[in-house]
Amino acid sequence: LMTLALGICALSASRWRDRRFWQLIGLLALTIAIVSAWRIAPMALDTQSLDQALQWHAASERNNDLISIFVNHRHPISGPILESALRPDLGNGKAFSSTSYLGYLPLLLVAVGLMAKSTRRPATPWLVLGLMFLVLRLGPALTVNGAEYPHIVLPKHLLNQLVPFVFKAFGETDNFMIGVLLPLAVMCCYGAVALLRASQNIKARGIILLLIVVVAGEYYMPVEENRFGYERLAFLDWLVDEEEAGEVRLIHLPMGRGNSKRYDLYQALSGYPQVEGAISRTPPEAFAYIEANQLLNSWREQQPVSCESLGREVYLSELARLQNDGFSHVVFHRLIPAAGAIASSFRGAQPSYDDPFVAILRLEDLRDTCPTA
Repeated sequence: LMTLALGICALSASRWRDRRFWQLIGLLALTIAIVSAWRIAPMALDTQSLDQALQWHAASERNNDLISIFVNHRHPISGPILESALRPDLGNGKAFSSTSYLGYLPLLLVAVGLMAKSTRRPATPWLVLGLMFLVLRLGPALTVNGAEYPHIVLPKHLLNQLVPFVFKAFGETDNFMIGVLLPLAVMCCYGAVALLRASQNIKARGIILLLIVVVAGEYYMPVEENRFGYERLAFLDWLVDEEEAGEVRLIHLPMGRGNSKRYDLYQALSGYPQVEGAISRTPPEAFAYIEANQLLNSWREQQPVSCESLGREVYLSELARLQNDGFSHVVFHRLIPAAGAIASSFRGAQPSYDDPFVAILRLEDLRDTCPTA
């Protein structure tokens, strides 16, 4: 919408007297309002939820490293070469991005389009538009090669203060890269046009094909796969036999948004209910049940909890609440991130099922870890 609005402003400079132009703009604005009203109106009317959304990423807003514009960190060949030459501070790895890379050939084409007289004028507005979004992509403060410079404030910080209901919600500045890609593509086309005009003796198809191959090579990033064999699903087969003792309801650990997506796969394969799931935008109240139980809440905070740390009476009481609500097993996934943080929760417990990937404890197994009074 921001790109579209700026484009309309640019066109209106030369067509502001054209009645047909304003009719089309009015029709476009009306269409956008009708299509988006069902989604925007509830958010605008619910001021409390809107305030929560604006503050969602406020505390964790991060910058994007300027070097990421010139380094494809995930490229198997150029990435290591450039990183070894630049020697970035990888300890600040969160600032590096794999979506900010512009490419050297695209930047060369942009330069060709701006230097050629025939394409300079139409390409300049796109340059201004692309640079605006690219600066917003860098975040509220400058970061270069892993080093943060909080005293160098960028426009994103100022816009957070001036127009918070628009810009403060963009804690992840990846969204602004969408505003860079269209101007970059258009300017590359202008550069290709200027290049073709200057190379009339060479076949245009060959030049275009060569440009495509080089850009594809620059942008290449291997697909990150997370494969595992059927042996990691063996615990689901074991749980089938457990159904003879009653309904199976699971507490998958460790918790976490990324982990729960994996557990959703297990639920889809087995059909067993589980304590935590993941939806597109999980409201805070969805975790009310977990937060109300000291065992579940500790695990959600990635903190170990045991009979000794919580106290025998409280531990058994919280465990009994889970049993009364129908939960039957705790499935502890050893190889999932954050597993080590809560592993001591099960010290002294004898799993009912154990393999290299998971340990399953019946809730009765956890009760037995509490010494008798």
